[in-house]
Amino acid sequence: MKDNAANLLTLVRAAGIFPLVFCIPYADSTGCWIALAGYLLLILTDFLDGKVARRWGQVCDLGKDLDPVADRLMLMIFLPLLRLGYVSEQLVALLWGREVLIFFLRKLAAHAGFSIPARRSGKWRTALVYAFASLLLLGGALQLPPAPSWFTSPLPSVDLLRYAYDMLVILLAWTVALGTVYTLLDYYLAHWPLLRRIWRNPRAPFSTLAQT
Repeated sequence: MKDNAANLLTLVRAAGIFPLVFCIPYADSTGCWIALAGYLLLILTDFLDGKVARRWGQVCDLGKDLDPVADRLMLMIFLPLLRLGYVSEQLVALLWGREVLIFFLRKLAAHAGFSIPARRSGKWRTALVYAFASLLLLGGALQLPPAPSWFTSPLPSVDLLRYAYDMLVILLAWTVALGTVYTLLDYYLAHWPLLRRIWRNPRAPFSTLAQT
């Protein structure tokens, strides 16, 4: 068990998101508090699995493959939030579109014989996504109505808590959106030489493209 502790933590994160996704649409205030606590625990596993792997010498190819899969599954938290109106369709599409394009880039690199490690910008963006989803879950736990569209500013309200919440949601939504676009460009520009060689000679074997 101890020899696979890091991978078990990653699997817990990958599997634990499913009960939250199915239960959040039907949860009351207490249920949303429980969902928020569960989501924060899953975030903690994302922090711990890498620490455990490095400290106990459990870094392996399986863990390197499982971790990005678990990270993508964590984005499923936005599906019930989308259904409840707490997040916009455009932002969810942007988040998933970025994952598809990064997956395509990693697939090209794998065929060329090398892997693409996680970049620092990607880690910061993941932290922002976690913070944004946690804030939306907090709004559900406090029984706050969904914030206005991220394209508009909330009107000043006598309820300072409500106004502060709306402003923070809009600010984080824009930060996540811009961070998502930035990290996508960061990944692609960092590997632009490979993409350029593939574009210039699309019929060449991938192994030769990695060497040229």
